Amino acid sequence: MAKILLLGCGDLGCKLALRLITAKHTVIAVKRTALKIPIAGLQVVLADITAAQSVQKIPTDVDVVVFILSPSERNKAAYQNLYGQGLLNVLSHFADFPSPTSGARPRCLLVSSTSVYGRGRESLLRRVREGNPIQYDPPCYSNRIHEEDCLGILCFLIDMSLSNKPLENLYLASDSAAVPLAEAVLWLSDKMVYPPPPARSADLALKGMNKRCCNGRLLRLGYVLRYSSYREGYGELLEQV
Repeated sequence: MAKILLLGCGDLGCKLALRLITAKHTVIAVKRTALKIPIAGLQVVLADITAAQSVQKIPTDVDVVVFILSPSERNKAAYQNLYGQGLLNVLSHFADFPSPTSGARPRCLLVSSTSVYGRGRESLLRRVREGNPIQYDPPCYSNRIHEEDCLGILCFLIDMSLSNKPLENLYLASDSAAVPLAEAVLWLSDKMVYPPPPARSADLALKGMNKRCCNGRLLRLGYVLRYSSYREGYGELLEQV
């Protein structure tokens, strides 16, 4: 079994850690603060990757590194600090200190996920209940991935990497239904028996974000989505809430 390092261990990271521990891997998690609820079998290293000196605490004798951190604030400076300087600190650390046992550096894959939904991640359902205005025209496209598939994709790619399968450097973790947000909201409104939300004017700030993500690389690699669209995922979620 492999030694896997998780950079970040929030809600998604804890669930990933549990799956990896169940699969008999050795799992180490790097967090800024201690876990509120300890996880049996999980080793925790307290470090802040945005601080160069703190990064020195991170072990390098690992087979896989999973970067699963999120910024503490939703603004440009916080994102640049984490995904710019923080990631650079980590890459430099592993470049300077490769694995002491193998002399190698962990394989680097970028898995970018779209909006994650599932139990406890129900912001779109709240939006429908509150009747928040939505942009209908021009269409504002949205992309999403169910939490179970997000975790499944990470485990799938970790297994593929450990098996030395040929992999691309970038994968998009998204379902197969990149649709206008209005389409998904109207479908939910109908299922939840709520009136369609009122229209709002086009948000020019979203122009550069209005993209349709493609999961073709993942599907060609052999991953099978459990929830191929919002209909399957939210359909099951609505039965649970």
